[in-house]
Amino acid sequence: GAVILPGLDDIMPDKDWRLISGAEEGSEPGHGHPQAALARLLTRLEVSREDVRALAEPGDALNERRRFLSQALTPSESTPNWRAFIAAHGNERADALAGVSLVEAADEREEALAIAICLRETLETPHKTAALITPDRAIARRVRAELARWGLSVDDSGGEPLGATQAGAFARAALSAATDRSDVAFLALLGHSGVAPTQDRARTLGLA
Repeated sequence: GAVILPGLDDIMPDKDWRLISGAEEGSEPGHGHPQAALARLLTRLEVSREDVRALAEPGDALNERRRFLSQALTPSESTPNWRAFIAAHGNERADALAGVSLVEAADEREEALAIAICLRETLETPHKTAALITPDRAIARRVRAELARWGLSVDDSGGEPLGATQAGAFARAALSAATDRSDVAFLALLGHSGVAPTQDRARTLGLA
């Protein structure tokens, strides 16, 4: 097996990495930084960034993007270095952001809808494919739900929580009915399709 660390910044200066992980003397861990969770994981595993192998070598365009994003997310203590970075790599910004779009959503539902629209537009274009890569399971479920409204069924490689499946919902309803022993919990169990098919549900509830 293997552990995949998506988005690990392996070009961030060591001093900045130590600031994020809290290893720098007199610094607190940068819990809000996007790399903080990965830094904590590597520290817990006693593995250095140098020990992590890249799955593939990125091309020149992606390397420029990596440098740009790494600098954009640098810890506040190192932001004075931005001037030197812009002087050295300022002409790379256009190439680094080529093909990148920014959507400023008002809330998570709007964010999911915007992503779903982009995916649907791509799927409606012949010979094109699209994928959503995100560690946020909530946004992945919202996007999937938005696509389902248009009759689009997509494969979620992250899986589905057991409690969200039909079998999981039935198990929860049965457990609730057995422990609560209330009329509401019992009716919820009887109304589940695992007890009676949809066409027999009204008759089952009537017998209750």
